[in-house]
Amino acid sequence: MPVEVCCRSGARFGESPTSLCLDGQWVPVSEVIRAWHEPTGLGFVVRLADGRGGRLAYERLTDQWHLVQFSLPGLAPRVPEGGNE
Repeated sequence: MPVEVCCRSGARFGESPTSLCLDGQWVPVSEVIRAWHEPTGLGFVVRLADGRGGRLAYERLTDQWHLVQFSLPGLAPRVPEGGNE
């Protein structure tokens, strides 16, 4: 599902997501658990300040962020295998 994301960018765009807009509310990212590069963009597994977790994907071609997987507090999102860190 498409999602709005604020991110910190240094030498490259989207180096680290800092917050997501969910149901009209901005929720801070408290931890980036894993980050990797894919041929089509970037991937992240994050934990939010409210305890929820999610897997984010940024698609360079469309310039859009997507919430690929989402979990409730206490449940970790699945980390895909084969991503390049």
